[in-house]
Amino acid sequence: MTPRPRLPDLTIADAGKRFVMRPGSVRTLLILVGSEGPEAAGPVRVEGPLTDEASRMSGALRRYRVVAVERGSASVTVGETTWSFEVRGPRLVPDQTDDDTDAGWGESHSGHTRAFWDEQRPPHWG
Repeated sequence: MTPRPRLPDLTIADAGKRFVMRPGSVRTLLILVGSEGPEAAGPVRVEGPLTDEASRMSGALRRYRVVAVERGSASVTVGETTWSFEVRGPRLVPDQTDDDTDAGWGESHSGHTRAFWDEQRPPHWG
């Protein structure tokens, strides 16, 4: 799997903007330590504060993870500051490929029997 570039963290400077996410995708939200915790409305979930190495090094900032759960419009609010999200499209599962179907294995397009193709399938097909 090719690593995807990391999206920049969301900060107070991004408030008022609209962000597009896919179900299952994650963004990191940075807020000041003295601020109240973020509240989510709509099909996103806020997890945190995170206690990873980057959070410990940031000092005056707390890191939260914003997870897109399903399609729809959402927002995350901290005090009077709001970040808006539009969750679109299908969830992208990195372990699934376009060829991970019966048609992708070519059963209907070759002269081989069904038993032959059952023997060729990877172990996760069971």
